[in-house]
Amino acid sequence: MKRTKEWRDAAIDRAERTIAQSLVSTLPASFAITPIMLKEADVSILYVILAWLLTGFLAGATSLLTSYAKGIPEVDGE
Repeated sequence: MKRTKEWRDAAIDRAERTIAQSLVSTLPASFAITPIMLKEADVSILYVILAWLLTGFLAGATSLLTSYAKGIPEVDGE
């Protein structure tokens, strides 16, 4: 399986969609926790935001690795 510019663009597109989906799906949980932490006004809210963003990053990295390992049907013709 040859890695081309078309393959790279498709893999990045898939990863971007995966990141967006994971951030949107975990957003309600983040907002449910945030008001409670705002009352205490400590650094823990930063940890919630960081964990939320890290979730998106890891989802994107997993998507790229999956595309590399299994291929991309719309590009590879599978």
